[in-house]
Amino acid sequence: MNIIWLTPQFPSSLTNIKGIYIYRTVKELSKYFDIYVICLYPATPPFVEMIKYWKDWKRIYSDWKINYTNNSSEFMDFGNGKIIYLRYFRLPRGKFHHIEGWFSYFQARKQLSKIVNSQSIIHANWIFPAGTMASIISKKYKVPFIVSLMGSDVNRLMKGTKFWRAAKKILYRADKITAVTEDLFEKCSDKKMHLDNSKIMQIDNIYESDRFIVKDRKYCRKLLNIDLNKKVIFFAGGLIPVKNVDILIEAFDILLNEGNDALLYLAGSGTEEGNIRRMIKMKGITNKVFLLGPLQSKDLINYFNSADLFCLPSKSEGMPNVVIESLFCGTPVVASNVGGIPTLIKDAENGFLVPRNKKKLLAKAIEKSFNTVWNREIIRKSVSHLSKDKIIAKYKVLYKEVSAKGSG
Repeated sequence: MNIIWLTPQFPSSLTNIKGIYIYRTVKELSKYFDIYVICLYPATPPFVEMIKYWKDWKRIYSDWKINYTNNSSEFMDFGNGKIIYLRYFRLPRGKFHHIEGWFSYFQARKQLSKIVNSQSIIHANWIFPAGTMASIISKKYKVPFIVSLMGSDVNRLMKGTKFWRAAKKILYRADKITAVTEDLFEKCSDKKMHLDNSKIMQIDNIYESDRFIVKDRKYCRKLLNIDLNKKVIFFAGGLIPVKNVDILIEAFDILLNEGNDALLYLAGSGTEEGNIRRMIKMKGITNKVFLLGPLQSKDLINYFNSADLFCLPSKSEGMPNVVIESLFCGTPVVASNVGGIPTLIKDAENGFLVPRNKKKLLAKAIEKSFNTVWNREIIRKSVSHLSKDKIIAKYKVLYKEVSAKGSG
């Protein structure tokens, strides 16, 4: 069986952060299947974002430049799998995101002719651009395809738009549709995209529970030069509007004004970084908030273990990896009650849930977490159901069903 994964996110020689959770999944699956990954990334800078955030255009350009390798054709090995970094030209996503997969398909035709065969299954992460491209390949080579809903692709769809119509067409054509949380299937239904129940399957990413472990908090703080006597809040994710980092800073400012002696560490990068830096400076809390940039896995593990809590105040989510990784490290989570997060967080057991966009309630939940005596081993056990073996078994069932349908 030949699985061809299409994804706009995957680690490269320049960064091992972008799409690391996809890498973990396909690396494990490559032990059982022949897997090619085609990483789709734009050959041109994000000019629209650079214009919109003109004050920070140099940093946005720099982030784009370092995210992907310049190697656009050579195969690179990862375990038993192989990766192709495919550069393609695209039009501004605000109007043309739904047809972007056509551009990547035309760029990939030579590579596809060498790796697609009658036993192939095309597996796309995100509806656009990968789902569009998967649908085209499926029709061209008469092979089945799968679309994995990742959260942002569904959350951003608005009923009646051209993007909604294009997404609906792709999902109705797909042989199987997976999602990291059942909530995404419900959202599709709410948006009048009624998916065939026989075609859908909830399936998680593969997580590194053997690496994200409970470590001594004092040791980790000394390693990172973090004050042992302070309360520490940690955030990791894109510094983009949907993550609501501005709400977290507002809540943190409330905590400080109420006498809490705390520090806030923010890991990640994105278009909002300039605004966040200006907000921190305006509030006069530059000595309390630290922007770390993107972190490698080993550093993430130490920050999770150093923190008194991890906070994710997002407007919307799928099944955020960072929440699961924090819980594996035995660190409680205060997060918005959105997406798949409520299936992970149980109040007073491993964290607290709050309504999104409510800075005062977020501040209260963080303070409540500060004053709670947590059992870190119980927190870790709360995600023990996300074992590698169980998830791999689900993927085997998925591919077997799709392969049988394709051969039939």
